[in-house]
Amino acid sequence: MLIILSLTILAVYICYLLVLPFLPALAWALALTLLFLPVHEQIEHSVRGQNVAAAVSVVLIAVVVVVPGILLGNQLIQEAANGAAVITRD
Repeated sequence: MLIILSLTILAVYICYLLVLPFLPALAWALALTLLFLPVHEQIEHSVRGQNVAAAVSVVLIAVVVVVPGILLGNQLIQEAANGAAVITRD
């Protein structure tokens, strides 16, 4: 009985180690799901099919997440270039 318990604990630990790298992505997916569920339900009532509603929701989430990321990245690159110019000028 002790061997089975030990093997079970070891298997659970190995599963934990396998899932650990994916936890941040799963947390973001859960947060986006909870945030956009009411919007998705409204879209689902507005369009005819569930597939179309899912596609519109995915595009909407991508735009809401990707566009600010691109703008933020662009601003970060500009600030880094300005900072590097100031450092090399002095």
